Amino acid sequence: MERENMENEVASPLGAIRSFLEKQPTEVQEDLCFLTLALMPGELMATDKPLSRIFKWIEEKDQESDMHVAGAAVMLRSLFDFAAMDFRGTDEGWDEVERTAKWALKRSQEENVGIDVSERVLAGIPARRKIWLSTTAEWRELCLTELSNAAINAWWKKQFISK
Repeated sequence: MERENMENEVASPLGAIRSFLEKQPTEVQEDLCFLTLALMPGELMATDKPLSRIFKWIEEKDQESDMHVAGAAVMLRSLFDFAAMDFRGTDEGWDEVERTAKWALKRSQEENVGIDVSERVLAGIPARRKIWLSTTAEWRELCLTELSNAAINAWWKKQFISK
């Protein structure tokens, strides 16, 4: 009976977000969590460990009422989109990153400081772009399925009815 319950149990929307994050490269996890925390109200911005703080926040919220779980998932979905996916998930966004990095390199060369860092950042952009475009495609698919408003609402209703 317990096995049957486990098979019928659907992961919460926050569980889906956590699974998505866990599958990403560490750099993407850290960037996404830092950018998201920068926008979240309250004490979360004070942390110097954004990745562990987001996972802790998800764990804490996932223990609250089903309505709060749904709300927290909608909030994170929106913050992820606004903070990172809408910018880092587009070629236009990465073109802007590249322009900024070239400007920073030129400035570094003019001031003869930080040239090596600027060159490394610029050289790493193609690989980062590829990773982020892939991450964003996966995120958008998740948002169309498990994290859509309809899916979150259906999950919430199922939880409510089962109690």
